[in-house]
Amino acid sequence: MTALRTRPCVAASPLRAQRIQIELPQDNYDTGKQELQSQVQEHITPLLTDPSTVVKRALLIDVGALCNFFGRPKANDAVLAHLVTYLNTHDWLLRKAWNEHALEVARCVGPRSLEEYILPLLTLSLSGALSCHFFRLPELTLGVDSEEFVIVQVLATITTLTDEHLLAKGKVWELVAQITGFLCHPNIWIREGASPHLDKVGAG
Repeated sequence: MTALRTRPCVAASPLRAQRIQIELPQDNYDTGKQELQSQVQEHITPLLTDPSTVVKRALLIDVGALCNFFGRPKANDAVLAHLVTYLNTHDWLLRKAWNEHALEVARCVGPRSLEEYILPLLTLSLSGALSCHFFRLPELTLGVDSEEFVIVQVLATITTLTDEHLLAKGKVWELVAQITGFLCHPNIWIREGASPHLDKVGAG
């Protein structure tokens, strides 16, 4: 009997495998990415619009990673468009969480969305806050936030935005006039929260 001779299986060389990967059309990657983003958006949108503030606060924890996944153009429509409604709530914990994680969103969506959407919402929480304290205006009157924990968080976020040079110099100086008044606030945490921003602007 003639013994059967088997041909050894030769594995593809790393160089050939690399060449095969490189030759894959770019359209396959872009199409697959868009399909994945669409699937994720279908699951995320109901969570972003969920009536429960607990769900929204949980989602905000990883909102920065979510924005990076969608990329700058799509993050504006898929994420930021829903987040701007989060301040219209009486749950101060959600308002505080929004102001805390707005920094992560700002890093992703770029300077235009930061100045047109995020920064106005941050400063809205500060607008008239001193009057709200002294005259005991109702919470959320004209967009004013009377919760002092929220004010402290807004000041911290603005300070970090300034420190990371995400704000234009003109915007930074506009904030000085608004933040200076908080040096006279009776709450020591708010006074201490206002100082770092002014120090960084002074150090220029």
